[in-house]
Amino acid sequence: IKPDGSAETLSEPLAFNINSLNNASIPVADKKALQAFYTKLADLRKVVLGTSSYRHEMRNRLKFIKTGLQQSQGNNLNLLAEVKQIEKKLEEIDLAMDGDRSLEKREFEVLPGLVGQIENVIGNLYGTTSMQSKTYEEVYEKVKKQFGTVYANVKNADDALKTLEKKLDTTGLPYTPGRLP
Repeated sequence: IKPDGSAETLSEPLAFNINSLNNASIPVADKKALQAFYTKLADLRKVVLGTSSYRHEMRNRLKFIKTGLQQSQGNNLNLLAEVKQIEKKLEEIDLAMDGDRSLEKREFEVLPGLVGQIENVIGNLYGTTSMQSKTYEEVYEKVKKQFGTVYANVKNADDALKTLEKKLDTTGLPYTPGRLP
């Protein structure tokens, strides 16, 4: 990219082939099946991590809304009750996505949430040249199934948050992140 913002082509595209060294200690029987598993695992990971980031943004928006309602004049108890309901929904989502962080902080053994499970599979497959195990396929299917419910809960919480933000526009509450003044 040039200083004026325009792009310059350095060379034309060039086709090339990559050949495996075939020096794996355990040879892969079906490379296409392995690649297909990697692809669907990466696709699920993208959605899981994106949803995880989005719920953190929702929690941040709620934090500012709650503070604004507590500091504003007027009777906002019903709106604060809605904030509390959304926070409870997000706590349930957090438990499913991250596992029980409270117990984990106290050094208890806890099962990983959906994010941890998918990251464990990715981390354990990283750099290996052998086929995925049946356990990894089972974890993938389990996470995929459970994530459908969690994703729907995130959408419901998001809808509730957007409805609350529309109500805030009528109360005269100052700007909060995620809302246009």
